Amino acid sequence: MLKKLVTTIVLSTGLIAGTVKESVQTFSYEYVIILNSNSMGDLLNGYTYKEYLIDEYNDLINYLDPSLHQDAVINNIDSFAKEGSIAKYENGKITLYVGEAKGNSIQGELKKDSCDTSNVRVKFFFSKFFFND
Repeated sequence: MLKKLVTTIVLSTGLIAGTVKESVQTFSYEYVIILNSNSMGDLLNGYTYKEYLIDEYNDLINYLDPSLHQDAVINNIDSFAKEGSIAKYENGKITLYVGEAKGNSIQGELKKDSCDTSNVRVKFFFSKFFFND
């Protein structure tokens, strides 16, 4: 009787432990910036947050071994936040909340290494005609 009880407990523990998933998802090399509101000013301001996030990411990740990227992002998540925003690591992405975060979002991909040639800095060309930065 004792053998059956011990066997049942060991098998149950193995089944329960096997179904527990890792709480941190793998880094997907993507970002999401949720803007304060839907106004044109906040949209244009969102692109400054985007540029800041990409610059910080490149400074942090360039020349690091790819196996260290996720840990580097998680451990330095606050460095992606600019004044007036909060950065979080959610669903394997860097998520930046600007102000009240009730507006549109800007999404994009990040480079996996310094040799990656994908274009991560898509420009909003009309902003230079309306604002002098």
